[in-house]
Amino acid sequence: MVNSEWFQRFVQSLNKRFKLCSNTTLTDRIKKRVDLMRINVKQTISSNSNGRFSYTTDIWTSNQNLGYICLTVHFIDENFNLHNFVIGFEVIPCPHSGVNIADAIFNISSEYGCFHRSMCLVADNASNNSAAVDQLHVKVLHNVRSSIFSTYIVINVILNTEHPTFP
Repeated sequence: MVNSEWFQRFVQSLNKRFKLCSNTTLTDRIKKRVDLMRINVKQTISSNSNGRFSYTTDIWTSNQNLGYICLTVHFIDENFNLHNFVIGFEVIPCPHSGVNIADAIFNISSEYGCFHRSMCLVADNASNNSAAVDQLHVKVLHNVRSSIFSTYIVINVILNTEHPTFP
């Protein structure tokens, strides 16, 4: 976009002294900023050494038929401050099977060092999310399943779903 003649004229009309950087420079600056933010988030998460982590996730398919998952981690630190970070926004293979969803959640949360202290996962009531919970249970979440089951039931009650099922 910064190479677009129209955009350059637009910026010049706003401020004639402003110098646009190149596409490459802008890309490099954004990548460095994202890397710095990722480091800061990982440090904040690792400083919560005694806490547990909860997650919210959603999955959808774009109009180009690409599957996406977003994973947000939530936790309360030792000073009772609530933290929320989007730790993953990634393309996942279609179909959105339980295995693919579980792999994405496991890989993202493991990268940030918080999977081993997971407490709860909130997702919609799609059957593939139930399958993902089963896959996560197999991966490591042996004693977290009851929390995930409770949250799943609560979400179903809120959504007025009759007789929620959970494997």
